[in-house]
Amino acid sequence: MPFCNAAPHHKATLISFIGGVRVNLPNLDKLLISELRFFDWSSDIINVINTSNRIVSAYEAEVQRREDRIKTLASRSHVDAAWQEASTLKAEKQRLEDEVKKRDVHLEAASVEIAELRANLEKYRLTEDNLRKECDRARRRADEIASGSSARTRGVRISLEKMMETEYELPPGLLENYAKEEKEYLAKVDFLAPDSLGDDILFPTPLPPPAGPPQDVSSQVPEGISKHGSFFSPQDNQDDDQV
Repeated sequence: MPFCNAAPHHKATLISFIGGVRVNLPNLDKLLISELRFFDWSSDIINVINTSNRIVSAYEAEVQRREDRIKTLASRSHVDAAWQEASTLKAEKQRLEDEVKKRDVHLEAASVEIAELRANLEKYRLTEDNLRKECDRARRRADEIASGSSARTRGVRISLEKMMETEYELPPGLLENYAKEEKEYLAKVDFLAPDSLGDDILFPTPLPPPAGPPQDVSSQVPEGISKHGSFFSPQDNQDDDQV
């Protein structure tokens, strides 16, 4: 229902309760019909509207102030949240940087250890190569020594045989004289018959021993033949045993 069509007492009641504004209006029940025409409704309504406008403006200002405060608080809370998040991110960044530093230290230590292992491996390879070369050299040397030893042994044997032949060579003409005497003896044996020989021939009387000191039997042994029935002297036999 429009305000202009409302009953006068309803209008007065409504106007009296707008924004807590009290309008001093005359009691309409006590007004006479002749007095109603002097009641200026328009001015009162304008006053009420102006008052309501002021109240609304105050309310709007308060609302605006509260909105601004809310915005400020909201922005401040956003800033606090952003600051807290930034602090968290900063702490996370510091933690990651520390972890990266630790990893760098571990990586550097691992690099140093890898370098040492490579150096040791290279050293072991060189040592292995040197040992292999030494083994090959020792094997060749052993082969050379073995071949040289066999050759030297053969040479020593040949030299010893030559030395023996040279040292213990029979006197010249000894074998020829021995063969000649053997032939003469065999000829005498064939010439003489056993039955034609007398006892004095078969069994001759031994000659008496010569006067004087006994002769050394070894002096009658030909030169080069020892008294032991050998061509070697005792010293030679001892040397032969040692050889």
